[in-house]
Amino acid sequence: MTFDCHDIETMARFWTVALSYDLQEPPEGFSSWADFATNQGIPEELWRVALVDPAGKGPRLFFQPVPEGKKAKNRVHLDINVSQGGGSQWEGRRLALAHADRCVEAR
Repeated sequence: MTFDCHDIETMARFWTVALSYDLQEPPEGFSSWADFATNQGIPEELWRVALVDPAGKGPRLFFQPVPEGKKAKNRVHLDINVSQGGGSQWEGRRLALAHADRCVEAR
């Protein structure tokens, strides 16, 4: 899934927490994506971020920068079920609210 966004770092932090994803590892021989991009001559304003599901089941999320801000309603919404295994309705709600708090803190 590819996301066009103005602030890729904030979006990546949020979705890392929201989905329990990891930052995609850089290519072999590079300690970071910044090292890779610099080595390839990619200007910083064109750097991208990708997140992956550590279990290998979910889709890869790719964030690419765009200069313009958001102008319209989002067309895609991801439904995240974080209350599974919560037992009672109230425990599920507590789990969901705690997860929402972690996502807000990640911004």
